[in-house]
Amino acid sequence: MNILNKGHKYALTPTFLNLPKLAIDIEDMIRGAQEEETLKKDLIEIIKREERKKGQQPTNSDIKGIKEEEQNILTNADKNASLVILNKNDYLDKTLQFFNENNFTEIKRNPTYTFHAKFKKPLKTL
Repeated sequence: MNILNKGHKYALTPTFLNLPKLAIDIEDMIRGAQEEETLKKDLIEIIKREERKKGQQPTNSDIKGIKEEEQNILTNADKNASLVILNKNDYLDKTLQFFNENNFTEIKRNPTYTFHAKFKKPLKTL
């Protein structure tokens, strides 16, 4: 559960990222630029910082462990690529509370079939 301690803005680092190859590719792109030396120094600092972070990154198995626990639900957050971990009971309680507070009514069968049939009938006569 130490992944939860990383905060809500934490994102997993891709496991397929090859930092040395990335550094070479970036160096090829900046070669000849006016700020080449400054860019190289910045790039080296970024790579060093990322290497130090490597041991702190949760793995996919950490995520799987959270997912396999029956009391948790993993889902995507609204409007961004964040992963949200919710307590299953809290999620169900909040969902039912939302339905009750907003006067939702359970219907016995799907009304779209009737709607489609009524809509298609006049189209067939054309």
